[in-house]
Amino acid sequence: MNPLYCRMARNPAYQTPCIAVTAFDLIGYIDFDMVHHALASIVKANNSLCSRLRRGGAHEPCEMIADMDCEVEETDPIDLLELARDEQDAELEWILIDALEEPFDLEIPPLLRYRAVQFGEDHCVVLVLAHRAVFDEFSGKILIDTFARNYRDLVIGEATPLGTINLNTMERALSGSTIIGDDESLNDARKYWQSLLAKIPTQLDLPTESGLSTDPGYYTARCSATIPRQLQNQLKVLIAKEQVPLPIFLLAGLELLLHLLSDDSDITLSILCDRRGEQAGNTIGPFSGILALRVDLSCCPTLSALMARVQASYDEVLQHSRLAPDQVIGADVENDQDLLPIWPWLQVLFRFMAAESQLANDEDLTVTERALSTSTSVHPLAFTASLGHDDACLLTLEYHSDRFSEATANRMLELYQSVLTLMAANIHTPLEEFPAALCREPAMNVEPESIAPRVHPQSALMVRPDCAGVAADIGQVFLQCAKVFADRIAIKTRDEEWNYAQLAHRSVSVSRAIIDRCGDGNSRVALLFAQEPDSIVAIMGALIAGKTYVPMDAAMPDRRLREILEDADVSLLLTIHEHAELARLLVSGATIIEVDQLPSDAKNESIRVSISPQDSAYIIYTSGSTGRPKGVVQSHANVLYHNRAYSESLGISQNDRLTLLPVYTFDAAVMDLFGALLNGAALHLYNLKRETSQEIVNRMVHEAVTIYHSTPTVYRYLQEGFVEDLELPNVRFVVLGGEAVNRLDFEAYRRYFGNAEGFVSTYSSTESTVAMMLMLTTDTDWDEAIGSGARPVPGTEILLRNAAGIETPLYGEICIRSEHVALGYWRQPELTRAVFADEPGTGRRIYRSGDMGRRLTNGRIRCCGRKDAQVKIRGNRVELGDIEAALSEHEQVEQCAVIALSTEDAADMRLHAVCRARDRSAIPTDQALIAFLGQRLPSYMIPGGFAWISDFPLTASGKIDRKRLKALI
Repeated sequence: MNPLYCRMARNPAYQTPCIAVTAFDLIGYIDFDMVHHALASIVKANNSLCSRLRRGGAHEPCEMIADMDCEVEETDPIDLLELARDEQDAELEWILIDALEEPFDLEIPPLLRYRAVQFGEDHCVVLVLAHRAVFDEFSGKILIDTFARNYRDLVIGEATPLGTINLNTMERALSGSTIIGDDESLNDARKYWQSLLAKIPTQLDLPTESGLSTDPGYYTARCSATIPRQLQNQLKVLIAKEQVPLPIFLLAGLELLLHLLSDDSDITLSILCDRRGEQAGNTIGPFSGILALRVDLSCCPTLSALMARVQASYDEVLQHSRLAPDQVIGADVENDQDLLPIWPWLQVLFRFMAAESQLANDEDLTVTERALSTSTSVHPLAFTASLGHDDACLLTLEYHSDRFSEATANRMLELYQSVLTLMAANIHTPLEEFPAALCREPAMNVEPESIAPRVHPQSALMVRPDCAGVAADIGQVFLQCAKVFADRIAIKTRDEEWNYAQLAHRSVSVSRAIIDRCGDGNSRVALLFAQEPDSIVAIMGALIAGKTYVPMDAAMPDRRLREILEDADVSLLLTIHEHAELARLLVSGATIIEVDQLPSDAKNESIRVSISPQDSAYIIYTSGSTGRPKGVVQSHANVLYHNRAYSESLGISQNDRLTLLPVYTFDAAVMDLFGALLNGAALHLYNLKRETSQEIVNRMVHEAVTIYHSTPTVYRYLQEGFVEDLELPNVRFVVLGGEAVNRLDFEAYRRYFGNAEGFVSTYSSTESTVAMMLMLTTDTDWDEAIGSGARPVPGTEILLRNAAGIETPLYGEICIRSEHVALGYWRQPELTRAVFADEPGTGRRIYRSGDMGRRLTNGRIRCCGRKDAQVKIRGNRVELGDIEAALSEHEQVEQCAVIALSTEDAADMRLHAVCRARDRSAIPTDQALIAFLGQRLPSYMIPGGFAWISDFPLTASGKIDRKRLKALI
């Protein structure tokens, strides 16, 4: 036994996946003594089943030694006669799971045991469990056939001694070349596998369920589908015309499916091949007969060329199959703490099974194989194509049920058939066109329902730009709201309170001053403020005057402020007296208006300027990947559209009171600012730099806030001010965006906002304010909800594109298609062309977000992290948010962030966690946290170190400042 199997045999964690299950139904005359004797005689005739493992030293191989005196344990049948049929099936599953939890002791043969379960007087189910070290993927077929003949002969008294039976002999699974067996070929095989696996790509990013366990349990479920007769006929014609074996065609289709699921072009999977006699004996173990097939789909012109490439790769694999890939890898695994997850070729298994021989059936006895809904496998996904006697092809997918949901598994099988259908229709289709062609298939067109409008009966009509008499620019919409709701509160801070009439009056004064100094036209006006109400006066004043406002935070570094001012080429700067000195240093000699020093004698209706809906409303600067700030330009029409989508999703009306926690220089503040002031609602400003969490929470309770919005980081910070009996009965919605939410965020919502209408996670960006939402209620199951994905807002479509920029139906970069994405990046035409694209004749634009997404079975989208920030740990792609979510469940971890740091090997990273404790006097040890995470995550996802801090550094947008955190490690 090679070192790999030796180590697995010593490791209890790998015992369950090493147990193979074969089940069959006996219908007819049942003699349980004969059942036992039939199985016992098979074991006696099989040297492998009678073997025991003799352990070697730490770095010595193990040996399998035959012990022909071993006996199969005889067990009494389990009686289920009194149960209904559905109850019998359910109980059988529990019996099987219980049997699987009992590992084999490889030092004590035999390596086979059984359970007999009686369903009826003439119906028995036999469960046979054997260790994969001596029981390969096809042994079960031989076992059933041998048992059926042996049992029948025993019952009728015609049994003869069984000759030698080798259940570990592979049947021919795939047709191929003759295997050469000399020493030179063995050496060539070793070099081949070492070369093939030396730079094997990371694991495929397959559609595992975020709500399910990521710790491999190896229990599998299955789903099946028969290839439609029409497709079978097409395949027969194609195979005859192109002279392509059916298994190769199916393999090429599976390679394509995995490419679409993962957006990877270098695909490695496992296949079963013909291995007989001595060769099988050399590769005993749970992967007996399994070989790695690696195919590169890049630069492949057509589907027919892909099949030729698959055929060539398969011929090479078979040519070098005397030595299995696990023997090469298994030569140095003694110190490896986590074997299986780092081998991409073990993710997916493909097997092709030709028509099986008929089992023993006569008037007195019928033996048929029983499909189990639970079994075990080291492969998370195993695709089987079974060819029947009538040439009908059955596709079966066995999947790890702790990683994939039933819906996802069925969807993958459905997609596999769609891929095969398209391939059969035109084998000469260019490969680069295939993903887009698949998108046009009817089976792919699962349109998610948009977020349903939730218009409050008293909602202000000004949010609807299509309403008669409603202005098409933001400033005039606001002034109309101000007339209708003049006496209602517009802005409230800790120290001030303005109604709509007062806010409009001040804003018009500012707009008049702007026009007096700059004249008409859509020039740019810079704003220099902190989190203060005058910033909103300046915004509305600039918009009423028909200008484009450029917001700047007075707390920004001077260098950053100067970069923005230089790039924006502003005509003047608005600020207040408190920041006037800083303003003069930044714009020496330019025009500065201190809005708090202006006279307040303006009339609201006296300002009318010509503004087009497509005129720019603001330029918000975000961090560029090169360090240079990039200005996102947004129009009046787009702002009004996004405001309408947000307002209708939450049913915002004049009776609402919205929080403003983000600094006004960020797009997140736009949602709150216009969501309130274009609906007649009140906007409550909170200053995270000047107010404590307790003060902010107390104000929210006292001021009866109805809509809370922030980043998850700020939301968690404010929970420091939540006392045990805190109640916020007036809050209708808790809205979180900008970062991933986790289970504890939702639990806090249920605990403190129990009367709220919903918990909302938004997917948004500065380039497209609100694109998708995930809306939950207090009675929602978190695991189901988080796995259901987000829905687009009305008027927005979500596309997925692969690395080549081609639309794909399953997995790729999230692209937002709408008439209302940003106009582009200010003075950066090349970047604008790279990220935005116009659709001719439709008025729609497409924005490439840089985020990866997966389309679920319901058509919704699950976000999968940034495409330019993939973290690879020991060959596995890791989403840091998954680790943070698991770590946050520890009772002493109030908040945490996981940082990935580069190692000497630039291709890999190491993980560190930074945490804030609920109780500084009870900080758990690193070992305790590692043990805690070990119950929830694979070992490669567990941080190597933990640091504890009292407060997390935040960016100006209210997110965790991860760059500053790295300095703490």
